[in-house]
Amino acid sequence: MFRRLFFVFAIISVFLVFSVILWLNLKQKPLIACPEVTPACGSSKEECLKLAENLEKQYLGCQYRQKCESCKYINWQELIPEIRNILGSQFQDVIVEEIYNLSIYKSADITGDGVPEALINLGSGGAYVNFLTLMRLEDESEKLAKPILAEFKKKDGEIGPRLFLIGASLNHELVTEMIPEKKLIYTLQRAYDEKREITECIVEAYIWNQENKIFEYSEKEKEVIENELCKI
Repeated sequence: MFRRLFFVFAIISVFLVFSVILWLNLKQKPLIACPEVTPACGSSKEECLKLAENLEKQYLGCQYRQKCESCKYINWQELIPEIRNILGSQFQDVIVEEIYNLSIYKSADITGDGVPEALINLGSGGAYVNFLTLMRLEDESEKLAKPILAEFKKKDGEIGPRLFLIGASLNHELVTEMIPEKKLIYTLQRAYDEKREITECIVEAYIWNQENKIFEYSEKEKEVIENELCKI
């Protein structure tokens, strides 16, 4: 009897030890391969660490906080006077600072170099629309790198800077978002009926081309976003 109990106890102990070892290994190693994602550096290390922590919650077992050590932190707000000179008083038929001052709408690293790009709010718009444009740094390796307008290759092959829209009303929504893990920026326009069901959804997606230093229209990513956000 005693020997049988001892044998059962030994088996349970071995099982528990094995379970603990397995749990520790799973905690240290992700169940899936970690996506090659660089957290958006933002304007400070604290901001980067916060974003990296969110990524680690999303991809359990992956480590992203150490990548913040290689970031080049850019305070885009301090570059507003220089941006104002670049844009001038009018940009693509939009009067700059017509309603309020230039501001940084959002920044994120969507070129994969550890340096955040920035969506600039032009300070102009209508009843529910604000105009944005994207800027990046011309030479990230230089301490005094200068902001420049990001260039886009549209679906028709036309190349140049472009305007983006944000805003919302009762029946319409305008969205512009950056996705660092895909080196992607997209714009989305949605229309709703009185039941808040989507009646129209238009998407444009642009992905960074490192060789040409340009954001190129991507039909593939456009369809991915449509499948996620345009379910009519």
